[in-house]
Amino acid sequence: MKRTLVILGIILVIILIQISLSKRKNKWAGLVLPVLILIWSFIYPAANTWNHQPEVSLNFVVQLFIIWFTINISTIMLLGIYLGVRKRQR
Repeated sequence: MKRTLVILGIILVIILIQISLSKRKNKWAGLVLPVLILIWSFIYPAANTWNHQPEVSLNFVVQLFIIWFTINISTIMLLGIYLGVRKRQR
């Protein structure tokens, strides 16, 4: 239960940071978190498979895609917050 509350607190802080960055006059400030997570989504699967060097099979490619897509759900959500805040400011 305590771990769940900590994770929810972290998610709430990230959302609040994204909202405050999106409200700034500089339009690029609101794209910082989504871009960082997008970069991480390419590094994380590669780093986890670097030492294993498995043979490339369809199953392996599907697993990499699922990991990549799962990480980018937060990227899509942060971009949605960014676009919503910027649209409201106009």
